[in-house]
Amino acid sequence: MHIRVEYADGDVSEGSGFVTIAKGLVVTNAHVVGMLDNDSPKPKKIEATFNGGDADSKTVEVKVGYVDGESDLALLAMSAKDAATVTDLLTVALSQTLTETQDVFVVGFPLGKQAGPNVTVTATTVTSLRKEGGNLKQVQVNGGIHPGNSGGPVVDKDGKLVGIAVASYAGTQLHLAIPTEALNSVTNGRVMNSAYGVPYRDGDKIKVPFRFEKADPLGKMKSIAIETWTGKAGPLRAAASKKPDPLPEDSPVTVLEVKPDEKNVYSGEIELEGNKDTKHVYWTRYKMGRAGDQYRWYPGTVFNAAQTAPVERKAATLKYEPAIDKQDTLALNSDASLRIREATGDDTLLNMNIKGKMQEKVLDKAKDGKVRKRLSYEGLETTTTVDKKPLRGPGADALAKALKDISLLASEVEVDRDGTISRNLVDFGKVPRTSQRPLSLVLDQLGQSMDSLSLPLPLKEVVAQETWKGTQSYVLGALGYAVPAKAEVTYKYEGVYLRDNKPMAVITFEGPLEGMFPKSQKGKKPPSLAGKVDGRITVAADTGVVQSATEKIRAEASTEVDGKPIKFIGTLNVTLTRSPGVLGKTNTGTSKTPTPSKTRSPAGASAIRPPTILGGAFDPEFKDLAPEGGLLVGFEFGLVKVFDRDWVRAAKPIYRAGGMETTGEQRGTQLDNVVTLKAKDGYAVGAISAKHGLRFDGLSVTFMKVVNGKLNPKISYESEYVGTTEVKNPTKLGGDGTPVVGIVGKFNDKEMTGMGLVFKGQEGCEPKAK
Repeated sequence: MHIRVEYADGDVSEGSGFVTIAKGLVVTNAHVVGMLDNDSPKPKKIEATFNGGDADSKTVEVKVGYVDGESDLALLAMSAKDAATVTDLLTVALSQTLTETQDVFVVGFPLGKQAGPNVTVTATTVTSLRKEGGNLKQVQVNGGIHPGNSGGPVVDKDGKLVGIAVASYAGTQLHLAIPTEALNSVTNGRVMNSAYGVPYRDGDKIKVPFRFEKADPLGKMKSIAIETWTGKAGPLRAAASKKPDPLPEDSPVTVLEVKPDEKNVYSGEIELEGNKDTKHVYWTRYKMGRAGDQYRWYPGTVFNAAQTAPVERKAATLKYEPAIDKQDTLALNSDASLRIREATGDDTLLNMNIKGKMQEKVLDKAKDGKVRKRLSYEGLETTTTVDKKPLRGPGADALAKALKDISLLASEVEVDRDGTISRNLVDFGKVPRTSQRPLSLVLDQLGQSMDSLSLPLPLKEVVAQETWKGTQSYVLGALGYAVPAKAEVTYKYEGVYLRDNKPMAVITFEGPLEGMFPKSQKGKKPPSLAGKVDGRITVAADTGVVQSATEKIRAEASTEVDGKPIKFIGTLNVTLTRSPGVLGKTNTGTSKTPTPSKTRSPAGASAIRPPTILGGAFDPEFKDLAPEGGLLVGFEFGLVKVFDRDWVRAAKPIYRAGGMETTGEQRGTQLDNVVTLKAKDGYAVGAISAKHGLRFDGLSVTFMKVVNGKLNPKISYESEYVGTTEVKNPTKLGGDGTPVVGIVGKFNDKEMTGMGLVFKGQEGCEPKAK
């Protein structure tokens, strides 16, 4: 059947679907109905058309019954009246019975109704059965799945369902279907959103809070229990339809029956014996009861939540008091996944994983309690894929080369008295120009990951389970697709435990995520963003310094890019661990790139570092210089609306020479409005603090007093910020009083995409075009 989805903002998408298992049950993809999970906003209207183009064609309205974002499946419900008219149901076969080269058929509506109202059947073959951990995850076929086919059935020669069409990669025959085992898992009922809290001691017992929900669209699950026991560590124990036999050295199984609350949420505490010996581990599994006294046991897994040190639920005073001059090593892993869906139905999946180590040194503490730290980067490993394929091309090559210069990079971080990061200025001074732009892309995600793992401490004594509030800002997206967001976070103090005889305080947090958008222009669709954040942070109870942290962000957003509707669905998973002292050898000294001279360089001199360009990716470069003896005193910036925010997309420099003002050439033609930032008499441009990624987003300008042709940094003032106020750490260029005599940058046919300053002595350095 053809599926047409209408959203609250007026957008429309199309896909395919089918009826199986029960007469009123329509199956399609979660992304066809534009939902990330069962809590996502529901579409305004969904229509299903049977037998399109035939004389007995019929269109009925269906409602969202259940969405499983993990498997990308959505179950839609027909009314009882419409369900009674359904005569044929697809028979479900197991995808695991398929073999490579087997003939199958993709059924659906490629390109939606644009290609006609009739269903299209396309013959194809199975080319791969993709497995993870022994379980079938995807069925790969040799073509046949196109935009509009999503959610439609893949059947064998007997017409039995063997897969659900889900994705295809443009320009390839690599097309994918969801195995029917995933559909069976959803329709048979299962546990979802399972989460364990922080274990704590209660006398001689250990108690572990838990919470989960169930997905049971057909009402098959009659009871749920959690079973726990101790035994030897080992591999996953298999699921079973009869009670599993114990292994040698297993303890008796404890069974906890769990009932839902009024919101259909299951929660409680698992009680464990606190004197388990070190030779054994805790195990757990779910036991599901169905009609007719039938049961099924989930796979048995090592109960990792119970292996962590249990906390004592006692009070602690949480303040941020780091030791001055202390140096630690931070290990960070940041894993971002972003699915971009265009109005055409085309999906692009971006993944970026960053692993790295950083050296952190506490420099000093001001009278107002603010702490200044310096971060240097020991090494980073990045893995970037587009549609699960390694990113290749000039950008990937440039990034690989740039990572070799990561040890030349440093950041100065300012932390407020409560422990939150208030400023993170990146110093590119020692980094070769060719490495600066690729590294800035990595630092966007790295900086976001670092910021999100700082937290506001309550600065007082708190008791176990006490909560407090805080606001966290984010920039969600990748490769130019970025959406600003914030979360109103609730922090909860769980208790303390001892590590190396030092008290460690455990804090959990969670909160809803929402977009940070200005008021939309009349006639334009407002952007939207919804999601959630949660995680756990361990701080040293005596200093408030973060020792380890984990955070998960899930979000979905819709907006416009270049006038076209775009949807984002993404996750960011971050872990951070701290080790005392310095690990390994870090390059903290000289760079192969010398410090720039403050005098004019002879033509062809190699001792002068070229000007730095922020943003711009691989667009052509430009340079604009003041008249002889002149200084840069201001700019005219052209702003363009993107995501209903003002972004800098054009610039014209303003110079002053011999008491006369002149302007340079304008780069960029896309102008919604123009803002002028110009120094007052007797001042000139001394520095900029800019936000950028692949493009130049916005900036503020530092104006300094001109004294005898030189700039005095001690007598200065800051302009207003111009451009998008999305939450990125700004990069500062200049500030030491070296006169600014021009600008450099990058531009394409329509817009300026990167910009930097030319300092006195750099006039003869010509940027190299990519």
